[in-house]
Amino acid sequence: MSLTHRCRTNLPSVASMYRMAPLAPSRLTWRGLRPALAVAALLAAVSPALAQAPSEPEPTVSEAASSEPAPPVDAKKEPFPLDHEHPERSVPSRALRDADPIRTALFMLELSIAADDAMAEKDYRSAVKYYGAFAKGTPEQANGFSKLCEAHEALGEWGLARAACAAALSRAGVTLGDYLRTLRLSLADQATPLSEGEVADLDAIIEHLKGEPAAEEAVNFFPCDLALRLNDTGRLQACVQHLREKAPNTRRTLVYEWTLALRTRDFDQARALIEQARTTGAMNLGSQKLAEMRLATDQAERETESQVVGKWALAAAVALAFGLVALGVGALLRRRQRPPAITT
Repeated sequence: MSLTHRCRTNLPSVASMYRMAPLAPSRLTWRGLRPALAVAALLAAVSPALAQAPSEPEPTVSEAASSEPAPPVDAKKEPFPLDHEHPERSVPSRALRDADPIRTALFMLELSIAADDAMAEKDYRSAVKYYGAFAKGTPEQANGFSKLCEAHEALGEWGLARAACAAALSRAGVTLGDYLRTLRLSLADQATPLSEGEVADLDAIIEHLKGEPAAEEAVNFFPCDLALRLNDTGRLQACVQHLREKAPNTRRTLVYEWTLALRTRDFDQARALIEQARTTGAMNLGSQKLAEMRLATDQAERETESQVVGKWALAAAVALAFGLVALGVGALLRRRQRPPAITT
């Protein structure tokens, strides 16, 4: 029995099941998307033919028993073959994808399963190949580029990861997770300076996320992280002022305030903030971190008094600030592993 005939025979039951189990956009996951894509492609491909084809009566038991064997399956109707060594070479051309959506859907399903299996097995190099092929086969959609970004990030390939995430942001289906991952990646590679264009893009993302409830923490705190990344005291001052209004008396806000006090050489304020952290249990900084903050403050003041600009102490303070807020950033991003889609 041919693939088309099997689809025609089973289509009513498949379609009814699909209607009975709608997927909420906020809970749509990569694995949940695969069968929906396959069913949608099959429906799109065979519905016109079914609408025009005359209805055929169901065969009786005797007729079915006496019917001739099904003809051999046409090789042209089998799924496009997947080259596991070079999956991108296997992706059919756009003309073939448009001409044969059923085979394309089956091929993309096989490709996505191979990619997800590679990620689950932590074979990130293979995952990069499979997700790259998937992105090539669905160039208008964000999900392939998003998963490619994750695989590159797992390998520590920050530049490639940022490029893949940037590609996802400009395509249909972009999610809040794509935006948050892009922000995180901008902080991951401290050794590579950010270009003016990259900084402008990050500012645009923060502006875009304003008003999105699930992104409130990123909107509040990321500008301070970026200010430290750029060594920009003006940005840090603006961010700290914002935090004093939106997130006062939190550990991260206090750390940014303390860092700003060192940068502006307000050492009395820096020590007052350390004392505030010590007496406020909710800050949860711990005695070791508080001792490190005191040491950095004293060192910065001594170097300033000796007419040394205090570069060593300020650099240490920035590194310490990154360390103190890293736990909060990681927790934020873990909570966003399955984010809701937002409208771009």
